[in-house]
Amino acid sequence: MSKIWQGDWISDSRDINLKPAPWFRKEFTASKTIQSAYAYIAVGGLYELFINGEKVGNHRQTNPIYTRFDRRIVYQASTTLRNAPRREMLGLLGNGWYNHQSTAVWYFHEAPWRARPKFCMDLHITYSDSTKQIISSDIDWKTH
Repeated sequence: MSKIWQGDWISDSRDINLKPAPWFRKEFTASKTIQSAYAYIAVGGLYELFINGEKVGNHRQTNPIYTRFDRRIVYQASTTLRNAPRREMLGLLGNGWYNHQSTAVWYFHEAPWRARPKFCMDLHITYSDSTKQIISSDIDWKTH
């Protein structure tokens, strides 16, 4: 099954040598009862995703796997989202191998892909009446 992304790649666009991890936030409306939801996320760097205050997955800034980021970026899919009045997504990005800060390890600080962490995400929601909604990463996300 092929996946066509609707989300844009977004970053905080800060200096490449900045070490603190950027946070991203998006509020959204899901006006009906949710039957199922899947979050598809591709990241340059490491990530943790929170929806309605609950962490998605059981990892701690360890995903996704290392790859040659200038050739391939892998994505992950997670089942998520419970019915709740509050609708908010939070993403925390870390540098990882994508923006490795050390000059002592295999010259990763000179990697051709090196940049601030970034991500692309689509949240696919199916409602109990079988209608669907996709919430994607775009320039409307707030960052800090």
